[in-house]
Amino acid sequence: MVEDIGGIPITLTLGGVRSYNLENLYQIKGMENFKVFIGFQNLVCCNPCVSSDGYVEEMRASNLVELYNKFYFLIDSFRAEKQLQLMKQLIQNSLIEHQFAQFIGKCKL
Repeated sequence: MVEDIGGIPITLTLGGVRSYNLENLYQIKGMENFKVFIGFQNLVCCNPCVSSDGYVEEMRASNLVELYNKFYFLIDSFRAEKQLQLMKQLIQNSLIEHQFAQFIGKCKL
């Protein structure tokens, strides 16, 4: 799914990461941790650090079928059209310099 918002093309992206530092490699095979994401702007700076304008969730699965079913449910429940509509409404808003400075000041608090 590709859309043009404010002259910038954006693409729906989904994926997942797994970090071995969260797993006990010496234990008997059990539930494994994954971090999955779906959205138009996703950032993965390292395995456990995922940021998205859409949805990020940690999943635990013991086998591939269970992981597939949970990931399919995530894709099915994500409303991309609603996300696009909200992003299109966002570009219609603007802040003057004073409002921006107040916003940043309140964020620092």
